[in-house]
Amino acid sequence: MLRGMRLRWTLVAVASGCCALVAACTAELDTACVGGVCKPLAPSAGSSASASSAGGGVGGSGGAGGGDACFSNCDTKVATANPGKFPCAVEKILADNCRRCHSNPTMSGAPFSLDTFESAQTLYAAQTIFARIKPAVESKFMPLSPPALTEDEITTLSDWACNCAPARASNDVCP
Repeated sequence: MLRGMRLRWTLVAVASGCCALVAACTAELDTACVGGVCKPLAPSAGSSASASSAGGGVGGSGGAGGGDACFSNCDTKVATANPGKFPCAVEKILADNCRRCHSNPTMSGAPFSLDTFESAQTLYAAQTIFARIKPAVESKFMPLSPPALTEDEITTLSDWACNCAPARASNDVCP
């Protein structure tokens, strides 16, 4: 996991159009916050939590980081300016589940946008945003609010990120 990186989220519920209830939580990516209470998450199958806690995983030196082969072909510490669009399956997951907060402008305290392919290649806290997606979805930290991602959606996002977040093929047209 990404130790030392803190995410801040805010849940806002408006009652009768005049008042708001605001709850905030600051948590490590390896914790879950529900009702303002933060607790450790159990690592999911295939996550890089064990490699990360040993100093590897996402955010390790260069691309690969420890024993995790994910990101071995790309440098997750350098932003790129590759043009393109998200692959169709990734675009659908982001549109259906992520952009309610990770939009432009961001909502509910999301720290970055996932509105364009280029935005996923920028840096957030010294690491590409696409590299942050894998541990966030595999740990089920994201999305914070229902519906939860299916195992197929988690696999799609993780595989896309591990393959250095490639753009959609130019001949692919999303439905």
